[in-house]
Amino acid sequence: MRVLHAMPKKSPNPRILIISNPEDLHAFAVIEALARRGATADLWLTPDYPELQSITLTIDDTGGSKIRITDGETELQGPYDVVWNRRGVFHAPLQELHEADHEFARAEASTHYQAAMELLAQHGLWINPPAQKRLANLKPLQQQVAARCGLRTAQTLYTNDPDAIRAFLARAGGSCIYKANTQKGLWMRGDGTLETLYTTIINASQLSEDEVLRLTPGIFQEVIPKKHELRVTVMGDHLFAARLLSQETTTGRVDFRRSYGELRIEREELPEPLTKQLVLLSRQLGLVYGAIDLIVTPDDEVIFLEINESGQFLWIEDCADMPLLDPFCELLLQGRRDFAWRDWEGTLRLADIGSAANQRRDEAQRGHRPPPQLAQQEEEISQQK
Repeated sequence: MRVLHAMPKKSPNPRILIISNPEDLHAFAVIEALARRGATADLWLTPDYPELQSITLTIDDTGGSKIRITDGETELQGPYDVVWNRRGVFHAPLQELHEADHEFARAEASTHYQAAMELLAQHGLWINPPAQKRLANLKPLQQQVAARCGLRTAQTLYTNDPDAIRAFLARAGGSCIYKANTQKGLWMRGDGTLETLYTTIINASQLSEDEVLRLTPGIFQEVIPKKHELRVTVMGDHLFAARLLSQETTTGRVDFRRSYGELRIEREELPEPLTKQLVLLSRQLGLVYGAIDLIVTPDDEVIFLEINESGQFLWIEDCADMPLLDPFCELLLQGRRDFAWRDWEGTLRLADIGSAANQRRDEAQRGHRPPPQLAQQEEEISQQK
């Protein structure tokens, strides 16, 4: 049996919807944490659409809308007061159709899915709104907005022009940072294994042939010395900062993701001017939630790197002993950027509900379609980030 929402609704809680996939521990941890508070949330596991789910949108003669998502046994009905646009995955299995019909069917299913997303909470709180979510994933836009908010950013080239890349390397002293445009930089090899592309320092001798460079636009950035790094989790107008001591590691000095096993993380208090800049950044990008990565140089200058609008936060709570699950639940329950929250002795932690959250995820994996193979392996890797 496919369960779309596992808990009975209880008034007067806001109607909360979480959009994700069966691999996402964060979604199930939040549902369990809300349940411990006596609250409920519906869960839309999007890989079931369109093969196992139908989406019906109804627009009346006054422009009012209703949305119904069902698998024939259980259903979700919108609009909602709060939507956490977590990590939904759209994939249209097309085995039943003639190959000539694939492009049309995929476009129709995708357009219908996007329309449903827009109508789920037209007057409620989105974390994060679909349009802003797409825009905020464009790193050149992030960098430009960050600079306008007063943050220092690195000299960066976004290009597929081989000559421009070589000229940038020459100006940078022969080496620079290379990273992918996509948030995760993952792709599937021919043998079915997943390759992770970490941030790397490169020189001209390591560049691919011009034909390859033209087909794979990349990000080329000056190398900035690090004292340490900061991971700042933005929840509405609340910021939760952690210091990542990446320069103490043997493998994570360029990209801390290589060194989770040895990475030390501590709580950090941000100066007020930086706090204001980061809140302004999230507002300018139209985001309610985001995970911001910053460098602190040996001279204590702060450099903005990027913001991940759906970045993980449970690993930070676990490593830095810093409550993040509890305030995130309050953001959902209060349904406003300026939600009220304070840390106190009874704050709910992942350690309190981890087993129950994993059990919920296991049950969902047995009853729902998994995400496509690449998206599934991306989720498994990114549970740490």
